[in-house]
Amino acid sequence: MRFEKERLIFPKDYYYVYLSLGKRYQIPEFLAMANHIFCMVEEKQISSPDFLMQLMNHSDLVALEYDTEGIPTNYRMFFKESGIVRVRHDDVTYTVLNGKPHFLYMHSGSIKFVMKLAGSFYGHRDFCSETMEELPDGSIHLHQTLRGQYNFSFGRKEDDWWKKAQEAKPRRERPSMEIDVRIYEQEEELVVEFQIAGVKGAPWRVEMTFAGIDHIVNKHMDIAVRGNETIIVKDSFFEASNQLSSLMIGPAFGTHRCTEGRDQGEERIPGAATVYFTDDTEFSHTVRIRKK
Repeated sequence: MRFEKERLIFPKDYYYVYLSLGKRYQIPEFLAMANHIFCMVEEKQISSPDFLMQLMNHSDLVALEYDTEGIPTNYRMFFKESGIVRVRHDDVTYTVLNGKPHFLYMHSGSIKFVMKLAGSFYGHRDFCSETMEELPDGSIHLHQTLRGQYNFSFGRKEDDWWKKAQEAKPRRERPSMEIDVRIYEQEEELVVEFQIAGVKGAPWRVEMTFAGIDHIVNKHMDIAVRGNETIIVKDSFFEASNQLSSLMIGPAFGTHRCTEGRDQGEERIPGAATVYFTDDTEFSHTVRIRKK
């Protein structure tokens, strides 16, 4: 399974893409993935991919026989031009995305969660990285500069302010907020470092949305999760779990309750629980994620 535009889907519609490219360029991994998709369709008892029209026009694909199926279970790939990092270690996978409010997606066993960094600063609502780089130590560094600026309400008397182009309106520059996120593996943990500088006193939050869990537990609480809960965790690690899988995440921090805001076009994942860590800028925090 994978997240596609903030929705969890089975990639069955990619069957023809893997099949045709695997055949054309002789890529055995693509052919194995095509077979894997059909095995997944049978296992999950979902509808088959819609590819009949394509096969009717490509008899060579109809005659193609390839026995191997499956996908790699250990890999790390950095697609620099696309701004995507994909990593898998057996049943744990994570994806880092450049230019997306949900910048980290993770699957661990039967638990899935996404992470974002959000708050309000002039016209900005979410951290949405402008640059992504792989540092010499292998860590992934995301950066964004949020520029504080606003347009004056009125210009000269002879100007028609409402008809002016946005860039032509008189503008005042204010301090900018510099946001850096660094993601790396340390022993058996995934570490996410947050640093926000340049502006003091702005309430920001780390937002983690979980699918497939039934309990959230730490030393202060034990909550049965049914979906759509919103929880601020203030200290220590917390455990997100179901009957088969468990994740430990922390240490938590919570200094305010500002968790609502006008996100930049991102919809909530239905039926998922959301956990917040909150603090006022400027701040520097490290969040660790590990299987229990």
